[in-house]
Amino acid sequence: MPSSNITEQTSDISVDRIGLIDALPIPYLAYQAEPPYLIIDENQAHEKVAFTKRKDIIGKPFLEVFPDTSEEFKATGKSKPIESIKRIVRSRKPDSLGEFKYDVRDKNGRFVTKYWRSVQYPILDKDKKVVAIYQLTEDITERKDTERALRESEDRLRFMADSMPQLVWVADAEGHYEYFNQRWYQYTGTTGNEASSDVRIDQIHPAERKMARQVWRDALKSGEPYELQYRLYHAPSASYRWVIGRAYPTLNAAGKPVKWYGTCTDIDEQKRVTQLQTFLAEASKQMNESLDYLNNLEKVAKLCVLEIADWCSVDMYDETTGTIDQVVVAHADPKKVSLAREYRQHNPPVADGTSGVSKVIINGEPEFYPVITNKMIAAYITEPDKRAFMLSLNLHSLIIVPFFERKRSIGALSFVSTDSGRHYSESDLRMAQELASRVSVAVTNSKLYDESKREIEQRKRLQKELLLEKQKLESRVKERTEQLQLTNVGLREEIAKRHLIEEELQNKSQNLAQSNQELQDFAYVASHDLQEPLRKIQAFGNLLENEYGQELGEGTDYLRRMRNAASRMSVLIEDLLSFSRVTTQAKPSVDVDLNVVVGEVLQDLESRIAETNGRVDVEELPTVKADPTHMRQLFQNLIGNALKFHKPDLSPHVKVEFTGDGPDYVEIRIIDNGIGFDQKYIDRIFAVFQRLHERGAYDGTGIGLAVVRKIVERYGGTITAKSSKNNGATFIIRLSKKNEVEE
Repeated sequence: MPSSNITEQTSDISVDRIGLIDALPIPYLAYQAEPPYLIIDENQAHEKVAFTKRKDIIGKPFLEVFPDTSEEFKATGKSKPIESIKRIVRSRKPDSLGEFKYDVRDKNGRFVTKYWRSVQYPILDKDKKVVAIYQLTEDITERKDTERALRESEDRLRFMADSMPQLVWVADAEGHYEYFNQRWYQYTGTTGNEASSDVRIDQIHPAERKMARQVWRDALKSGEPYELQYRLYHAPSASYRWVIGRAYPTLNAAGKPVKWYGTCTDIDEQKRVTQLQTFLAEASKQMNESLDYLNNLEKVAKLCVLEIADWCSVDMYDETTGTIDQVVVAHADPKKVSLAREYRQHNPPVADGTSGVSKVIINGEPEFYPVITNKMIAAYITEPDKRAFMLSLNLHSLIIVPFFERKRSIGALSFVSTDSGRHYSESDLRMAQELASRVSVAVTNSKLYDESKREIEQRKRLQKELLLEKQKLESRVKERTEQLQLTNVGLREEIAKRHLIEEELQNKSQNLAQSNQELQDFAYVASHDLQEPLRKIQAFGNLLENEYGQELGEGTDYLRRMRNAASRMSVLIEDLLSFSRVTTQAKPSVDVDLNVVVGEVLQDLESRIAETNGRVDVEELPTVKADPTHMRQLFQNLIGNALKFHKPDLSPHVKVEFTGDGPDYVEIRIIDNGIGFDQKYIDRIFAVFQRLHERGAYDGTGIGLAVVRKIVERYGGTITAKSSKNNGATFIIRLSKKNEVEE
């Protein structure tokens, strides 16, 4: 046993505390090497971090001064510092505890979380026996908090990067990639497991890849940021899209890069818009050079196959023959013009306008097929020869747009993508429509040229008509002005009336509030004054039965009926009060966890569940804005009814499911295997005092479901049910997500 005289036992290891130990900046603590490990010394640095005073802890057991609150100690009874002491006693060598968590009491006696890095050293007597231990400790709590904050900050930054529409990457100073955001993987179709060390450059279009790699190498050498436009592979469309790539270095104190942060922003739509605007300007220029519209259409078709299509064709409706003729066809490869004409032979315009060019001309609406696959062609075309030819064309995308003469559809432009592999986008469709609009102007102008003299005469006549219409319009404007003046007078009168109505509504609202208060007061009085006579009936009934039961004879049955009636009346009063309090005693809506509410309800229904040998399964439920008491009433009634109305020969099984989370509501279903009801009584079951069974079959007042409906409707929701006799019932509740309570 250790000696009670600590000074005597440790006389061989005493040191000049004031001169050495207290001067140590490192926290120091010493204690005996045998249980109960009495503390024998502590320096000022340790007092500061451990919230202790040397004079208060000397001579006290280590675990009394520093109780071990760790989960490991609670589970095993083993304390990390004490186990270290035991190892030192066995080995007579220092022992490191590493970094560990050990809570200590603050000045107010409350435990605070602390992290330490400690090494314990043996103190040996002349016989080389370990008689004491001293511990050198570093408080690393602040560092741990900083590390945790840094990890959280990094997690937030990664979350933000993954939420950005841009593609984001991070590389070290040597250019090794450390991170790509989720948008990068979605865009490029890469997985992060590619063998290439330069996976980012590998996704760039071959035409710009060499240039992009050189710019990146130059940036790594110079440490200068860069900005570059190139085409990047876009996996969802299996094509390359234009992006702006930017990279910026983070510099250390010496001005050297330590990290590179890069982004890629998709500018494909803007790039295409610029290219298409240039194309449209050139098309307009060529069409303005001549009034021969057929010549203009040929120029446009040839221009299209240079810029936006592998082949382009123009079809026009001939009023004299009633047919649709192909007037122009052009192909990027002149040798394949014959293929385009052969395509027309396999797909001639159908007069009924059910598909293709004829449909576009007849309806005056474009046809747009952004993606055409061989699988689609094989499924759509059944004739073997035609299918083989269509598959040989390597079709990828198709746009057909109408053009007009004086708002009358007279032809169509067809843009076909084949060998280029291009998939047309919505912006391409808008470009085609704009081009068709300019073609419409050119065709119209060309035809107007032949009718110019007649047009001059028509314009003169139209000027006269316009003058007359102007006079009529001025007359109508004058009449309308007078009508508006009269209307303004009426509006002022209407505003005055509305002010009076608003004042009346405000008065009625005040009266309604007063009526609600009176109703609430009446409910309290009713619950007290009506219940008191019933309690006396039951009390006196009990006295009659106890004292005169034998003398009453058959009257005992009457007495029992009287007491049962009084009990039913008491329950009825309580149910009526619950029904009225849904509105009159509602509390402000708060966040209500329905999992907690249903859990409390199931505790209340434990006895009924046990009596019926029932089972209630509950899914994870949402949190809603409501009065917690109302939600408890709602689930108490619905689950209670599901347990009550079970089949005599079958234990009740109730399921509470979260089945819908819409933009404005949440949907919950309560499903049972009970006796059910005839669906024709759906409106009746939610009415007050309505029952579908004889009173003796099942207890209750017929108010529970009326309370449920009133609660649901109060929160802007709905409730309904689906059932059939002997097949159980499903109650469907939808609760509004709005904060406002429906009064």
